[in-house]
Amino acid sequence: MKFLSFKPVMDERLMRLWAGAEAEAGGLAFAEEAAGLSRTTIRVGRDELRAGVNPNDVVNVRRAGGATNDREDDPGARGARSPP
Repeated sequence: MKFLSFKPVMDERLMRLWAGAEAEAGGLAFAEEAAGLSRTTIRVGRDELRAGVNPNDVVNVRRAGGATNDREDDPGARGARSPP
């Protein structure tokens, strides 16, 4: 099943929307069996799709990456300098 292939990389919102789309296409019971989500969650996803999905509604919770300069403080780090 396609859903199970993508599930590990989906966030909660995308799973809900996918399941809602499956419910629109094949019915609520089909989506429940395919996705393994509750009917309530599937209904919420279906209703979100019906209301219209806006890409600006996506919330990114990851922090911006950045290099830290703590290699000198961690002698176990790869490439750390040995004390003179």
